[in-house]
Amino acid sequence: MNVDLVVIGGGLAGATLSTLVARTGCRVVVVEKDAFPRDKLCGEFLSPEASLTLRRLGLEEQLMSAAPPRLERGWFTEARGQSAEVPLPAAGLGLSRWTLDGALQGAALEAGVDWIQGEAGDVVATEEGLRVQVSTAHGSQTVEARIGVGAYGRHGRLDRALGRTRSPRRFVGLKRHHLGPADDNVEIHAFPGGYCGVNAVDGGRVNVCALVERSWLMGLSDRSWTGVSQGFRTASPWLLERLSALRPDPKREMLTVAGIDFDRREPLLGPLLMVGDGAAMIAPLAGDGQAMALRGAEALAELILADDSAETLSQAWQARFRRVFDRRLGLGRHLQEALLNPRIAPWLLRSSRWFPALPAWLAKQTREAIRS
Repeated sequence: MNVDLVVIGGGLAGATLSTLVARTGCRVVVVEKDAFPRDKLCGEFLSPEASLTLRRLGLEEQLMSAAPPRLERGWFTEARGQSAEVPLPAAGLGLSRWTLDGALQGAALEAGVDWIQGEAGDVVATEEGLRVQVSTAHGSQTVEARIGVGAYGRHGRLDRALGRTRSPRRFVGLKRHHLGPADDNVEIHAFPGGYCGVNAVDGGRVNVCALVERSWLMGLSDRSWTGVSQGFRTASPWLLERLSALRPDPKREMLTVAGIDFDRREPLLGPLLMVGDGAAMIAPLAGDGQAMALRGAEALAELILADDSAETLSQAWQARFRRVFDRRLGLGRHLQEALLNPRIAPWLLRSSRWFPALPAWLAKQTREAIRS
């Protein structure tokens, strides 16, 4: 199969990029190992910046029909008892990945994208671009493309195959949907060893999603959701109260992702242009990871459609990515480290009461300036 663009990974960035390029008449293939729609470990907070891309994709009305709750405020707590409630720069949405990814895949298929459920194997540079070997339930096939993009997330077998080294992974992600009372807060509850986010999503559910140090998780005698939830309650008086009002949704299992890191990465890997978490993972505390994936895909699509040269495209994407995202990524990492530090976190939350404009200013610095 010969195409203009092959995208490895069909999540937020991969589906968005493939749709925008395919709509111009280019032949595009997405290789995605999971069956869609599917649940995915994610904070499921969609910041307002994402609406710009969703509007361009023509998905705003469809997604709003799912009645995602509007999230107006941030509520931050730490285990010693300090807390701060701050208004968000603009209201966000609580939208599940089941709903969002399903809508994005639908847009890609409607645009004429060839969607292959399978796993990308060997990726080899060729004179014309690159060649990708794909394994599916029905055998294997080869995709040759002028341009290749890696949108497969935080890490994968391809990283190692293409020479990206892995440092020791400090964090583990955990998530489960719950049933119970919800409000218009995005909650972040910090404790020694991690933090837990709580916010309402579509379908009348509440998403409980945490980032914890591996050592914290391994210290639990029971690492099922029952044991993890009890660990949260023991670690934070705020979580003891909050989780007591919720019950796990029996239709949703616990999701885990091990080996999460926030190392600086490059938006290029071998013959692949990288986008989304594969290019750089923003600290979840910054609350803009999904919007960055969507907006990054849109920016890369503009470059692909404007430049026929693979070499100049790589240079242009690297420069664009650094200019738009590097500062925000760095600040997100620093904010996360501060919240995870039991000596700094209480001071940080107290200072938000002394200087009420500080939290809103910090939030604004991790986000893209909204332009209509």
